[in-house]
Amino acid sequence: MLAGNAPHQLDFVDINEDGFIDIFVSDHGDSFWGVSPKLKKNGIGFGNKILINDGTGHFVVVGHHLIGKGLDYGSTMIPSISNDGIIRFTRIDGDGTNQIEVDIVEFEYRYSTGPNGRNSAELGEPDFNEFYYLLHNEDARKAVETGEFETGLEHYLSIGKSQGLKINAK
Repeated sequence: MLAGNAPHQLDFVDINEDGFIDIFVSDHGDSFWGVSPKLKKNGIGFGNKILINDGTGHFVVVGHHLIGKGLDYGSTMIPSISNDGIIRFTRIDGDGTNQIEVDIVEFEYRYSTGPNGRNSAELGEPDFNEFYYLLHNEDARKAVETGEFETGLEHYLSIGKSQGLKINAK
């Protein structure tokens, strides 16, 4: 699901500073609105998305469940990146009484290309791109899927590095 109803704003920016253009999708809809209260509360169908480019034109959607979790259908979200690189969405809610409420949904850390969006440099491999590595190395992907390794980075450090597997599109 790219968007809840129709994207109202697309921003093209290198979110994780890996040299590849990523996409912010801003929308106020939720695909599950009126379908299931349980689905609505988890934020999965919310139209705001962050699409991270692996450098080969493949995108992975991250964080969308955090952006819209527990919000109503009419919430409008405006994406931005703070001065310290933290992704945030400014939420604007109108309640029909000309009153507007503004909240900030901010990620806990600067998004990067390592496992779970963490900075791979802090994990010992500065240029490692988890999404790229798992997408382009089938054996690594299968090893993570079966639970042999918890992350692609763990696989790379144990096996992939000595095999000369590529860790990014550069």
